[in-house]
This record gives sequence, C-alpha cells and structure tokens, in this order.
Amino acid sequence: MKRIVDPEKIRDTRAYSPALKFDDFVMVAGQAPISAEGKIVNGTIEEETRLTMNNVKNLIETAGATMNQVVQCNCFLATLDDFDAFDATFREFFGEYLPCRTTVGRTCWVSR
Repeated sequence: MKRIVDPEKIRDTRAYSPALKFDDFVMVAGQAPISAEGKIVNGTIEEETRLTMNNVKNLIETAGATMNQVVQCNCFLATLDDFDAFDATFREFFGEYLPCRTTVGRTCWVSR
C-alpha cells in the first residue's frame, strides 16, 4: 500500500491519508475547497466545486490514474438548492462515463 499526497499542497498534517493506492485501486479521502496553502476557500458553488474536484484530480493523477477511471463519488452539499450548479461543474471533470454518485444535502440530516 502507498500513501498518496497532493504535491501541490504546502503542508501535509499526516493526520490522515489524503489517498491510498493498493494494487490498481485508489481510494481518496473526502476533499473540500481547500487551497494549496491549506486555507478554506469560500466562493460560489461552482468555484468551490471546481477547487474540490481539482484537489481530487491531483490526488488521482499523483497515484497514476485518471478521472476517467473514477468509479464512485460521494458528494455532500450544504444545500440541495446548489445541486444544478454543482452538477454542471462536476461533469466538467469527466468524459463520456460519469462515475456512480451519491449526493446528499446537509438539510437531509436536519430533523423536522
């Protein structure tokens, strides 16, 4: 097994593995809109999605794979009101085949 880190990130806390490669499999930990300097970037849903997906892409490519080999994604949104804009930006990162995906809005966890 090999620990994968994003070579563009300035610091690696080593508190967890950003990604692990085992044989031909790559597992990526949850990512967020965090800059190379380790700062959370607040912006539009498109900006935050693009930064998050670029963080995923950097890890996937560092492990020797491509985004076209991604099989499954679990995505969490602060609100499902952002779904359409999120989805359009998410699709920019994949080719003909989109990965299987679960998308959950935070409002799903709020008791009523």
